[in-house]
Amino acid sequence: MKLFHEMSPEIAGVWQKADSPILLHYTGSMFGMGCDARDQAAITKINELKKRSPERGYIVLIADYRKLLEYNPEMNPRLSGLVKQYSPGALTVVMPCSHGDLQHLLVKDKIAFRIPDAPLLRDFLSQME
Repeated sequence: MKLFHEMSPEIAGVWQKADSPILLHYTGSMFGMGCDARDQAAITKINELKKRSPERGYIVLIADYRKLLEYNPEMNPRLSGLVKQYSPGALTVVMPCSHGDLQHLLVKDKIAFRIPDAPLLRDFLSQME
């Protein structure tokens, strides 16, 4: 395990070389276990480690509002205003998502998204897109 306190070029290299890597990270209020949401094998690893049912949903952490629009380009204006007002932070938005990379995460045809408050985590997410 490697511990990083700031973003560096080494992080991207370590992440990309690993086989379905799992990340322990600060979410802004607690520590969490995460992975690339598009990586089904990594999600399976987390389910096994946490003894978690695969039917339970996940919160997909994203770097910024722009990424949220990639996953749901037809967001309603009221929801858009709330996200812009309260993000980054503890706001979780549950919404439909037809993006092909995340279909395995759908729960009742929706996915939960959050733009985390932790700057290091957002920086990591933006570099790993």
